Amino acid sequence: MYCLKCGHEINEDEKFCSFCGTPVDGNSSNLKAVPKVKTNYVIKIDKKFLYIIPVVLVLIVAYFITKSFYGPYTPEILQEKFSKALATHDVATILSLIDNNELSNKNSVEAFVNNMDDNTISQYVSAINSNVQELKYNNNTSYTNASNNFLYLIKKRTFFGDVWKVHINPVTIKTQPIPMDNISFNIGKLKSNNGAITNLFPSSYKVDLAISNDFTKADIKTDIEIEDILYNSQKAYTYIYSIDLKNLYNGKKLVLENPDNVSDLSIKLNGKQVGLNRNANTEIYPVPESLDLEVNATVLGVHISEKGKIDTSMDNNWVSEFIKRGVAKHALNILYNASVSWTKANNDGNPSELTDANPNGQYYTDAASHIESAPVKTQFIKVIVDPKSVRIDSDALYINDTEYYNDKNGQNIANWTYKLQQIPNKQEWWILEDSSSFEKLNDNTGEFTKSAV
Repeated sequence: MYCLKCGHEINEDEKFCSFCGTPVDGNSSNLKAVPKVKTNYVIKIDKKFLYIIPVVLVLIVAYFITKSFYGPYTPEILQEKFSKALATHDVATILSLIDNNELSNKNSVEAFVNNMDDNTISQYVSAINSNVQELKYNNNTSYTNASNNFLYLIKKRTFFGDVWKVHINPVTIKTQPIPMDNISFNIGKLKSNNGAITNLFPSSYKVDLAISNDFTKADIKTDIEIEDILYNSQKAYTYIYSIDLKNLYNGKKLVLENPDNVSDLSIKLNGKQVGLNRNANTEIYPVPESLDLEVNATVLGVHISEKGKIDTSMDNNWVSEFIKRGVAKHALNILYNASVSWTKANNDGNPSELTDANPNGQYYTDAASHIESAPVKTQFIKVIVDPKSVRIDSDALYINDTEYYNDKNGQNIANWTYKLQQIPNKQEWWILEDSSSFEKLNDNTGEFTKSAV
């Protein structure tokens, strides 16, 4: 039988339940009692939760694994890793340790590691060491080191904690333009764009340059030292180093000068118009051994044009020479006409027949006075001018000539220096003055001689 209160089994001779103490009555209904059923409670867990737990565990493990590879978490570790990466030319590690967006590309890093020398590595190691020492002194407070401002260490907050990176100021290398030239250069795989390569590491570099124009092409190789970039370039957020090709190019150059007292100067080389520097000489290089030069200008109101072939191996003031030649050829016609008119006026005894001279000038006055004194009749033969003797002032020009005449005494040779001026309100010259010269001229070319018809 069983206790009706607690359900435990009771022996027939027991008067009380040995478990709960309830009195047992032989006639009681507990003689027929059924024992209580003991209930087992089961806790049900959502299946989604069962999937989340392993995912969270994996994420936690991944976080700590990733964090172990992320870093570096101290300036000293950064110093060690970066110095080792420099020594081993480790492109991937250098990329992982810098913070610059501009420099965070494989081509820039490859150009850096392929060109850097022991001096470059020494500059970087020294800069990093100085930064680490300063950071220790400042309790790891980020700063910009003014003494090594191409590089400094910075602390960045990330999901994995504070990490340290190397900040490097980028460099731009460019070339100075040359009139009429196309300039291109490359550093390894990096090629210039509009005469410049940007986003470079401060470093020593080997540079291959090509200079070309309408006339020829030249290749130049040069080395840029890191000191050139750090101490001889402009610093405005980036270092800008300009390659001076004047000091690198050793081939032929053509210097086009701006002569005084001429206007409307225009120059063509091999038929190509040249853009001139109006405030200084214009240098053109590279150039071949010879070129066709055309010079146009205005001299005292008269348009002068001269063409010819020049030898670029000779150092010469070609523009001035061509202008003098053009002036001499134009002056030759004036002096020829004046000599012919003087001969006729002299033979006719009529000063009014004199031409190409200022009637109020010394030349005209002296010639007229000579004619009136009944001189010996003469025959004009030829006149020769010297282009090298041409001198151009602001209001006059000077030129030497040699004149040949025949008279009853034989050949008469006269050497003169003439002063010519612009005729008022005309685009022409006339003779103002003359004076004796002691140089007898010769003309082997025939360009500067005009003979009587």
